[in-house]
Amino acid sequence: MAMLFGYRMYPTLKTPVFIVQYLFDEAQILANNLINQNKLMNYNGSNELLSKEQWEYLYKLGEKVKQTLDNVTAVFAPACLSHEVLLKKDWHAISVKGISLSQSIYCWENSFEGEKCISATNGSTSVKLIRPYGDAPIKARNQNKKSQKKKKKRKDKKKRRRRRKNRKRKNKNKKNKKNRKKNRKKKKRKGKGKGKGRKKNRSQRSAKNVSNCSHHLIEQCPLPQWCNSFCPTFRNQYNGKEIDFFKVFAASGMDSKAMAELLGVNTSTVNAMNANTISTLLLDTFRQKRPQ
Repeated sequence: MAMLFGYRMYPTLKTPVFIVQYLFDEAQILANNLINQNKLMNYNGSNELLSKEQWEYLYKLGEKVKQTLDNVTAVFAPACLSHEVLLKKDWHAISVKGISLSQSIYCWENSFEGEKCISATNGSTSVKLIRPYGDAPIKARNQNKKSQKKKKKRKDKKKRRRRRKNRKRKNKNKKNKKNRKKNRKKKKRKGKGKGKGRKKNRSQRSAKNVSNCSHHLIEQCPLPQWCNSFCPTFRNQYNGKEIDFFKVFAASGMDSKAMAELLGVNTSTVNAMNANTISTLLLDTFRQKRPQ
């Protein structure tokens, strides 16, 4: 449901949310019967699988999804035809503009103010301060007090045991204490200069990583699987073979003029090409354009 109505729900959310969404959702496309199952069953890699109208539908679908995600603060949306993300073993390999999903989430987490995060995690509210409601039964409240007293006694006993053990350790180590102090001072003198260098380098590296961060990543690509070589492989459910979307497009009966505009060549050149040559040119054209 969130997949279909997420763009309506998003403005009402108060908690920060990171959205991961493929621009071409496989479940939605299959639910709409965009891919004819009989054609898919008999697809051999060169016959028509999608018509010109179906390709236009895919293009419009991708553009619509981009629009709904445009005002989202944190989003990772590759131009892939797939549905599941984290359930697939190679989810970490997917990237947009050279930034992986895990890197983008890291950037998003670091975009929040540190003080707000600290105050949220180190609040004054403690479990010990939580009490039963005023209208709770008196018996229940008394039982709660008794159990708290027992817990306190057990804790006090543990503390006393720890103190005894610590005293014994201190007495044993008194003789070697002076020597340890001397050794520590020597090490500090030796490592003083190195430590400064390490701290400086570490801060520079972290600053560099944060400056290159991006947590609003929507891939600008007209059709699925075209621009992103990291997209999950789309396979024919009947034979398990990979479906090459460049070959599918080349065999879809597109008019020569539209194909020539896509490839940046003249119409006569396109007319002289076969489907395999066109698919290879499409791959070279769009995969080279990807900003990664």
